[in-house]
Amino acid sequence: MTDIDLASVRKMHRRAPKVLLGKTLVAQFHGEAAGEAAAKEFDRVFSKKEAPDTVPEHKSVSFAD
Repeated sequence: MTDIDLASVRKMHRRAPKVLLGKTLVAQFHGEAAGEAAAKEFDRVFSKKEAPDTVPEHKSVSFAD
């Protein structure tokens, strides 16, 4: 799904290709700014262990009435 050169990817540190692929795919479908924003949010939440900007809320439903 990308035109990223595989030889250059193989020379990268093991985390860098994952970041590049994520940014590239998000940018293809949602624009360059969205790709950068997604990469920053991923780094903030998973590398820096900070809380996500948004957390979906789910309410449980009881059928035992």
